[in-house]
Amino acid sequence: MEDDYILSHTENKKPTSKGKRLGIKDRVVIEQLLKANTPVTIIAKAVGFSRVTIYNEIKRGTNGKQGYSASYAQNSIGG
Repeated sequence: MEDDYILSHTENKKPTSKGKRLGIKDRVVIEQLLKANTPVTIIAKAVGFSRVTIYNEIKRGTNGKQGYSASYAQNSIGG
């Protein structure tokens, strides 16, 4: 399963130090895990950011009824 692959390659990531930012690869992982109904706590561990950062990212990248989109989130920050 694709989700198992993502989680197995990001299992032991710890929250990053101050100043790190989510990249498009992180956002794609977030999008895929959200589509699989993965809890935010697990998503945070998978990408190495705090739960607060993930919640903020979901808020930033949610486009109405379409839900979270990695590309929408990336474009909303000017990337």
